[in-house]
Amino acid sequence: MPTVTLAPLGLGELLDKTFSTFRKHFWLLAGVMVLPEGLLVGLNILVQVYVTGTMPPPSPHSSPSPQVAAQSVAFAMRAGLLFFGILIPYFIVYAMALGASTYALSEVYLGRATTIRESYRIVANKFWRLLHVIFSILFRSFGLFCLGGILLIFMIAAVAPLFRTLPWVAALVGLVALFGVLISGILVVIFLVRYSVAVPALVLEGLTAGQALKRSVSLTKGYLWRLLLVAVLMTLIRTTLVSLCQAPFSVAAYLLMSKGGRPSLWLTIPSLLVGGVAGAATAPLLMISFAIAYYDLRVRKEGFDLQLMMANLSQSAPLGT
Repeated sequence: MPTVTLAPLGLGELLDKTFSTFRKHFWLLAGVMVLPEGLLVGLNILVQVYVTGTMPPPSPHSSPSPQVAAQSVAFAMRAGLLFFGILIPYFIVYAMALGASTYALSEVYLGRATTIRESYRIVANKFWRLLHVIFSILFRSFGLFCLGGILLIFMIAAVAPLFRTLPWVAALVGLVALFGVLISGILVVIFLVRYSVAVPALVLEGLTAGQALKRSVSLTKGYLWRLLLVAVLMTLIRTTLVSLCQAPFSVAAYLLMSKGGRPSLWLTIPSLLVGGVAGAATAPLLMISFAIAYYDLRVRKEGFDLQLMMANLSQSAPLGT
């Protein structure tokens, strides 16, 4: 096993190590993410084909008839259900890709070599645990957001009788509601960051799903804002690159819609393909940063660098020492 030097990293060092690792092992790490991104693009193309074939035609009148309005509502409901339907297989494959990318990153980070196939093979026996972790995080975050929404609805309902007699109350409640939605969103993001190293803990330490979630909460305690900044930066890079790649198609679609037309498949499918390529190329950034942060947190809190050094010494020491 090659000797590896680990040390606590500052924020700049963590980012530098993330980008350098991404650059040196781009084809390995991006190749791991091709599977979920390719699946997402394929599912989105099927959705676009369905939408194009079933979307009700635009009404030539200024106000649509009740029949057209009912068709539009039914179409919107079907499209919404279809959208949530494609998320389930995507997250199933994405869970495997997260585990595989974590394993691949760990190997190259510790000076060893691996392949895309080997990475998926190693994490195959952790499939159900990975699913448990991913969907536990999603359900907990969704539940937290829904709880905030329910509290907001009760607050609005409590003061609703005052809207007619005191118009300024409605404006105040609207501002409070907007502020509440923003705060809820921020709290959900921070809540997600608490579990940012759950997948590395599960894959690299062989923990159960529940243990991995608790392990992540323990490791990230005291470092949430740092991890949040890293997550926001990596997400901005990914979103910006995907948006730039899809910009020509978005402009063309906007021009068509401004003239009363509707974007056709020849425009939406290339946009999805280009976005999928950009997404696969940039998706590893977030996972790389979290995996490196996992090692950094273990070095800071548990002296993992000393543990690794002692393991290297014990392997290289002659017999009888």
